[in-house]
Amino acid sequence: MGLIGVLVNLGFYTLLHDVVGIYDIIAGAIAIELSILNNFILNDRWTFRDRSTGGRKQWFKRFLAFHLSSGLVAMLAQLLMLFVLTRFMGFWDKLAYAIGIGFGALANYLICNLWIFKASNK
Repeated sequence: MGLIGVLVNLGFYTLLHDVVGIYDIIAGAIAIELSILNNFILNDRWTFRDRSTGGRKQWFKRFLAFHLSSGLVAMLAQLLMLFVLTRFMGFWDKLAYAIGIGFGALANYLICNLWIFKASNK
């Protein structure tokens, strides 16, 4: 899952920034949003499938929780890294973005494991 999410995220960032010409922070935000949607579907259907129980209502609750946590944590981590590392430290934008992905992915996994797809105490 992680590698697929990274490829979606970095791939769309590169496409939007380098090919389409969208400002790096905006391109990053859009790419992150697309990877959040991708990652939720993969986590729900594969990584945490044994914990993905309940009907549509539970699915929607997990989706909102995942999106809010990923949106707030991963997006902030990634965009902050991109901004700070490129503007103040002279990093190449792809390297700064990849470092941000790493921080965001770790935080996202911890939130998923401990909260969103928390194992039930059966």
